[in-house]
Amino acid sequence: MNPGRTCLRRLCTTRQRYGSFREEWHKYRMPVGLGFGCLAVLQMKRIYVRETGNDVFTFFSDYGSSISMPLIKNAIPYNWISNIWGKCTRVDLQFDWLKSAVYRSWTHLYDCNLDEMRYPLSTYSNLSEFFLRPLKDGVRAVDSKSPGVIVSPVDAKVLHVSTSSSNEPIMIEQVKGVTYMLEEFIGALAYLKTRVENDEKRCLQTVVLYLAPGDYHHFHSPVDWTISQRRHFPGTLLPVRPWAVEQIPGLYCMNERVVLNGSWAGGFFSLGAVGALNVGSIDIVFDKDLKTNQKSWFPFLKEKMKSFQRMYPIPVNASRGQPVGSFNLGSTIVLVFETSPKWIFNVSPGDVVKVGQRIGSDQPDLPALPCVSCPPWPFEV
Repeated sequence: MNPGRTCLRRLCTTRQRYGSFREEWHKYRMPVGLGFGCLAVLQMKRIYVRETGNDVFTFFSDYGSSISMPLIKNAIPYNWISNIWGKCTRVDLQFDWLKSAVYRSWTHLYDCNLDEMRYPLSTYSNLSEFFLRPLKDGVRAVDSKSPGVIVSPVDAKVLHVSTSSSNEPIMIEQVKGVTYMLEEFIGALAYLKTRVENDEKRCLQTVVLYLAPGDYHHFHSPVDWTISQRRHFPGTLLPVRPWAVEQIPGLYCMNERVVLNGSWAGGFFSLGAVGALNVGSIDIVFDKDLKTNQKSWFPFLKEKMKSFQRMYPIPVNASRGQPVGSFNLGSTIVLVFETSPKWIFNVSPGDVVKVGQRIGSDQPDLPALPCVSCPPWPFEV
């Protein structure tokens, strides 16, 4: 065999392999670079908070919120940034080593519990699929039989719980001392207004649940109820971290959100899924017509419509613990519902709750019944 021809063949093969790798690298270098850049910034922030004991954003209140807050709300194209981030998370990662590096870096930053994950890391093609990872059977239990009980629809931190009076207008608290009008969040509801004005024996409860980026990103039905209406409010995608909730009044009313309105045994019930920075997509499992964060292809582009409404011709009957929807990253769930004066909360602000865990009861005198496993997880039926 001619040694020169053999060397030439090896050289050509090496060039072909290198060329293929170079093409792949040029194709994915931008999203990969952005991903690792975001992870580096998040790690720097985590180190700062750990070393100083302060939130990195505390300087906003220290140096005057009258100047910083308008800049935060108006000078950053949140929807456009979220749209770009969403596209990056949907780029398939071609190499197993790259998948492992990205997923494990994210896991380290946000303390994801991989032991509850149904499938191995190599199964997920991109970061978006990893966000929406299903859980193993039996890792969540639902208090599904006890009457008058409402359970947590998500894995989250409890930011706020409150009981509202029947005064007009109906005000609910975002956090302690920061309020907003109920109608600004869920829209006008003549039935609820009349019911609260005329029936002093009914109370209106509010629960705010914050999902961190490392949490399980699906949300479930917190109670047995009938969903008759969906309202979609296009808006901005401001961060919903606790510091922002405390500093920006009416934050939940500014952000894009999907509100499901209906009724349960105790009266009116509403579940609001609030979008946030990098959460450009909110999905409802039984409503494929819903499209969120659509007007974000250009920075600062505003949605002209204030809201979109759909009345379900056949109301949706949701069972406690049943999958309802999902976020493409962590965000916030706001529950607003009617109860009797006997209502008792089983959680307090600062508590960490899991899907199916009891957050309160309208019949606290009745004994609790055994919990059961959650219904099938999303994409498993």
